[in-house]
Amino acid sequence: MKRKFMTVLKLSSLSVPKKVEKARFIVQSMKGNAYFPSPNPPLASVTDAALVLENAYLAAQGGGKDETSIMYDKEALLELNLIAVSHYVENIANNNND
Repeated sequence: MKRKFMTVLKLSSLSVPKKVEKARFIVQSMKGNAYFPSPNPPLASVTDAALVLENAYLAAQGGGKDETSIMYDKEALLELNLIAVSHYVENIANNNND
C-alpha cells in the first residue's frame, strides 16, 4: 500500500511578513531541485507575488482603506500561488512513491 503525502501550509495563522518569508523559503528550497523540474506556477511567479505583497504591506502601514484593500488582494494572490505549488509538490510526491 502506497503512502499518500499531503502538504500543510498553515497560512491562516501567519502574518503578512511571515507569509512572504515562507514563500521565499519554499522557492529557495525548490530552486534547482531535480524532483521539481517545472513547478506550476513557476517559482518566478511565486517570488513576484511575494514581492508585490511585501510592497503592498509596506504601503498599507499608515495608509488608508484603499492600501489595506490592495494588500489583502495581493495576500490572496500569494496564497493561491502557494496552494498551487503545494499541490504540485503533492502530485510529484504521490506519483514517485514506490
